[in-house]
Amino acid sequence: MTTHPRWRGRGLAAAAVTALCRRLRERVTHVTLNVKADNAAAVRLYGRLGFTRVADYGEYALHAHQR
Repeated sequence: MTTHPRWRGRGLAAAAVTALCRRLRERVTHVTLNVKADNAAAVRLYGRLGFTRVADYGEYALHAHQR
């Protein structure tokens, strides 16, 4: 999820994630997400919403070898 820069700081992402999580929790026991560790605003938001950090993850790419 991303918020256009002109609309940031108005609580829109928090409202959207909260609403989505409420709907998901009606059907599932766990809601998880991935966020890049350097995305400080998102990390803060998710922490405020009750998410806790459980693991680090890496992003990897596999490129075809040119012959």
